[in-house]
Amino acid sequence: FTNSERTCDKEFIIRRAATNRVLNVLRHWVSKHSQDFEMNGELKMSVIYLLEEVLRDPDLLPQERKATANILSALSQDELEDVQLRIEDILQMADCPKAECFESLSAMELAEQITLLDHIVFRSIPYEEFLGQGWMKIDKTERTPYIMKTSQHFNDVTLV
Repeated sequence: FTNSERTCDKEFIIRRAATNRVLNVLRHWVSKHSQDFEMNGELKMSVIYLLEEVLRDPDLLPQERKATANILSALSQDELEDVQLRIEDILQMADCPKAECFESLSAMELAEQITLLDHIVFRSIPYEEFLGQGWMKIDKTERTPYIMKTSQHFNDVTLV
């Protein structure tokens, strides 16, 4: 190898390693902390723009292209889920239950639907609220509003 070939090869390897590292960080961030993107539209658009730029790189390896597309897909999927129910919508539904609706459902069907709604409720709690046991403090309503709403929701459902 000549000096220029070695330099090109070294630069290529460094670029690939840097790209893979950035993609791994973004993949982890999007999959484990999706609420960051749900709460900050500007951040989400910046990451989407960055990923679209990465996809334009002609030297991108197939596995890097696939990883980038998967991250973009995950961010787009979050947009679809945002259109669905929010915790406030679910809590509002609990205010006006109709007995005839429940009588027509089997116990299994009712349990499945309650579980699906509970999943949405749990997902809507920002992960920061779990830090420092804020729900145990005097100002718990201000520090952990979603945990308090969730707790009230479960008390209402179980009639406690």
